[in-house]
Amino acid sequence: MHRAVLLSTAAAAVAATVAPVHAGPAPADAGRVAVATLTFHFTHGRTLSFDLRAGALSGGNTLRVIAQRCSSAGSCDPGTSAYQSALSPAALTIDPNTATADLRTTIAGHALHVRWQPDGTNTAQVGGFEAQGGSLSTSGSEYEGSPALTTVDLDGRTCRGTGGVGTGAFIDTASATGSPDDAPLSELHVPGTAPISC
Repeated sequence: MHRAVLLSTAAAAVAATVAPVHAGPAPADAGRVAVATLTFHFTHGRTLSFDLRAGALSGGNTLRVIAQRCSSAGSCDPGTSAYQSALSPAALTIDPNTATADLRTTIAGHALHVRWQPDGTNTAQVGGFEAQGGSLSTSGSEYEGSPALTTVDLDGRTCRGTGGVGTGAFIDTASATGSPDDAPLSELHVPGTAPISC
């Protein structure tokens, strides 16, 4: 059974480290990270939320999606599921100095386009940390930076919301343990017709 934690704060930047159960530091890849949220709405008030974390890292572009289901009463599953895959060099651009980014890719056969623009009305630092882990390995991500206004287009369904762009890192001990805690994006279930919000 895997343990999972998903934390965010808009009041202050979060500095976090992941401590694996084996000796030695966890492998990490740092760079610029852009974060947005996409929520699918089903009948009877149920939802499925994707925390989208796009990283322009030293090892290449990567998209990490953290999925969580919630009931109509607002209670959410305590566990989350992580999906992560490399992106082509042209799929993601992140400005090195401002909260501006652009992501164009396909996830599980669905066209995804996310745009980030600086939120001029909000100057508070934003940040977040999430981790998936068990007794053998840990994977996760963290970022801190500036607030951004987001526009998400999924197969022509569009929504607008808020997110962030800044510096961050993706952490994964699978190379040391052989036990990954995330699945490839191709295994992500993306609802094809459910209404979305950001």
